[in-house]
Amino acid sequence: MDKSLARLDHIRRQKRLLLTKGTDMVRRGLATLDEVEEAERQESAAVAAVQAFDAVDWASFIPSLSDSVVDPSFLGFDGSMAAPALAGQGSSSRTPITSPSSEGS
Repeated sequence: MDKSLARLDHIRRQKRLLLTKGTDMVRRGLATLDEVEEAERQESAAVAAVQAFDAVDWASFIPSLSDSVVDPSFLGFDGSMAAPALAGQGSSSRTPITSPSSEGS
């Protein structure tokens, strides 16, 4: 009984696949399933090429992108108005931000 159900399930999946491929074949105006499979291979290659294109490090082509790292102390985030430190040479001791009411206590 289990073998019969498994076989029936397999046949139903094959039928769905063939209906999908047949619809795709008609939509593309192709004559055979081999042509559909070739078109799908070409689409997969095109998708892979686009994904490889997205992996480009644009900072290597546009130098201003690599210079966009800003030291937070330049923006006063450390509570002081100190001169900006050079990238990678910032001070490790930061002044904590305090509220005006806690300064006089």
